[in-house]
Amino acid sequence: MSTKAVPTGPLADNISIASSDLVKILVGFYKAEEVSVHRDVICSTSEILKQSFASPDRKETTLPNILQLHFKIYVNWLYTGIIRAVEPQLGSLNEYTLLVQLFLTGATLKDKKFRNAIISVLLKCARDPPSGSKTLPDEDCINLAYNPAYNITGGGLKLLQKMLVEIYATEENPAYLVAVQDKVDRKFLSDLRLRLMEMRLAKYKNLLETRVCDFHEHKPKEQCEKQEPARKRRREE
Repeated sequence: MSTKAVPTGPLADNISIASSDLVKILVGFYKAEEVSVHRDVICSTSEILKQSFASPDRKETTLPNILQLHFKIYVNWLYTGIIRAVEPQLGSLNEYTLLVQLFLTGATLKDKKFRNAIISVLLKCARDPPSGSKTLPDEDCINLAYNPAYNITGGGLKLLQKMLVEIYATEENPAYLVAVQDKVDRKFLSDLRLRLMEMRLAKYKNLLETRVCDFHEHKPKEQCEKQEPARKRRREE
C-alpha cells in the first residue's frame, strides 16, 4: 500500500490529497525537468496552474519560463509552508537576490500567498539576521525588482519595490545607501527620496503647534503668550 504525502503548510487545513491524483509539470526551457505534484496542492494558490488543470482530464502542463530550482522551492513551500533557504547564512546578498527571483516566480504563477510569504522572509532577513551580521539588499536585488521587463500586471511588483524602499528609508546607517547609490535604478532613488520626505513631514507635521514659541517675539526669559499666536510683540534689544 502506497503512502500518501500530506501537506503541513499554511494550506493544510483546506487541502485533502488522500484521493488527489498526481499531475506532471515540465519545468524549464532547454532541458525541461518533470515534476510530479498532487493536483489539489499545485492548484491551491496559483491562478495560472489552477487554469491549466481546470479540466480533470488534463494531466500535464509546461512552465518554460521558470527555473527548476525556483519551482522546487515553490513546491516545497506548498507542501511544508517553508521557504527553504539555499544560502547557509540568512540575509546574505545571494539570498536576497534569490528571494526576489522567487517573488517574480510567484508573480508569473499569479500566486499572491507565495509572494506574501516571500515578502515576510525578505523583511526578516533585513530586520533580524540570526548571524548578527547585518546586510541589506544590494544593487543586483534592487535592480531586479525595478526591471521593467518584470512589471507584471497584478503581480504585486510595486509592493516589492515599496518594501525595498522602506528597508533603506528606515536604516539608520547611511553607509548602506552610499554603497549602492551609484549602482541602482534611478526610480529606486526617486522612490526613496519621496519616502524620506514623507517620513520627515510626518515627524514634523505638528511643528507649528508644538514649537510655536520659537517663532514668537519676546525676551528670552519672558513667558510666551501661546494663547495669542496672532499678536506679535517687538523684541527688545
